[in-house]
Amino acid sequence: TVFRSMQCQVEGTPEITVSWYKGDTKIRPTAAHKMHFKNNMATLVFNQVDTSDSGEYICKAENSVGIASTSAQFTVQARQLPPSFVRKVKDIQETVGLPVTFECQIS
Repeated sequence: TVFRSMQCQVEGTPEITVSWYKGDTKIRPTAAHKMHFKNNMATLVFNQVDTSDSGEYICKAENSVGIASTSAQFTVQARQLPPSFVRKVKDIQETVGLPVTFECQIS
């Protein structure tokens, strides 16, 4: 499984708490998103990205002295595949005047 993540390195004292936002909405840990903060590195992990995950992401660091934030644009492109045939048309021999149907299936 390939995980996609965003990271930012934070410095400051006293102890820092980090929050992640998508636009104005605070991101909570779910099956889709996990968050880590270790050795001053804040990480937001996407378990499986979708086009709906596209948007501005903000990493916000806070302590008793102040607040700092940084943001990045995240773009997820829809998977694009050329057409391919699951079932191709087959040669048919038929008598004159009778109806004929050619069938194929495209993925």
